[in-house]
Amino acid sequence: MPFPREQLESACGEKLCKSETIKLRNKHIGQACQLFYRSDPLKIVRGQGQYMFDEQGTCYLDCINNVAHVGHCHPKVVRAGCLQMATISTNNRFLHD
Repeated sequence: MPFPREQLESACGEKLCKSETIKLRNKHIGQACQLFYRSDPLKIVRGQGQYMFDEQGTCYLDCINNVAHVGHCHPKVVRAGCLQMATISTNNRFLHD
């Protein structure tokens, strides 16, 4: 299956504008998974500690996301994730740790 151009560009680090992101989201994610602020959703482009930043650079205190116990981009969590991804087997027909 070919990798869609827009996903490849996004994966390669090119930034999509908010309207392009919304278009892709509407195409690939079901209606049951709704956004906050549907009329003008926030496009969060990075997180650090307890803060999130939108594409305009506005800083938000994250009181509702799923990482409240460690914060965004915690160095120990990032390091552990990188180590695991460097060793993980993606073949589910064999045993692995």
